[in-house]
Amino acid sequence: MDNTGDHASMMENIYREIGPELLAFFRRRHDSPQTAEDLLQETFAAVMKNPDRLLRRIRRGLLVWRGAEFERGMRRARIRRKSCRRAANG
Repeated sequence: MDNTGDHASMMENIYREIGPELLAFFRRRHDSPQTAEDLLQETFAAVMKNPDRLLRRIRRGLLVWRGAEFERGMRRARIRRKSCRRAANG
């Protein structure tokens, strides 16, 4: 049985319900609105890779935790880029 339509509908509802809250969370932590939006999109894209798992374990905290993982990764990448620039200029 194909649950693609059901999953898409469920994700739309979750995005509408939790998306603004998660976006506000990212905006409080980042100066760039674009970074906050990117983190929101990456979080939901990762969750969409396995919607059945999400449906079994959906919790607001899970999405915030997943988003925080992407945020940490972006922060580490930014630090690495700055280090590389300093090394190249130094």
